[in-house]
Amino acid sequence: MKLYEAMFVMDVQASADAAAMEAEIRRILGRAEAEILICRKWEDRRLAYEIAGSKRGSYWLTYFNAPTDKVAGIERDVQLSEKVLRVLVLRVDEVPKSEYAAPPQPEAQPAPAEPPPEASPVGESAGEPAVEAEPAASTEDVA
Repeated sequence: MKLYEAMFVMDVQASADAAAMEAEIRRILGRAEAEILICRKWEDRRLAYEIAGSKRGSYWLTYFNAPTDKVAGIERDVQLSEKVLRVLVLRVDEVPKSEYAAPPQPEAQPAPAEPPPEASPVGESAGEPAVEAEPAASTEDVA
């Protein structure tokens, strides 16, 4: 058994349910007697070109152990599946440690910086509103 990484591109129109997409991947890998280590949704995105009438795809990253002679069967099953648009299977040496961590959470947006306090004109009291001066007229001739 060897370790493989696969990126599945699923048809979002065929099934918008993430559980159904994951079940389809597990079904395909199960037929190949694969031991699934990690199967997670990566992201949904617009495809660079239309594939089988689909303009959007759901990308799923999967790491699994499987016999080397079963990889061709996985690719054949993907071609027969109506839910999977494409798959890329690569042989890897190890699963990156970052994949074992929890999925990345969206970063918290920093609070907007407050504008610096405006300087009050000399002689203005704290309780009175500031009166803005009108801009000075330009002495330049406009051609």
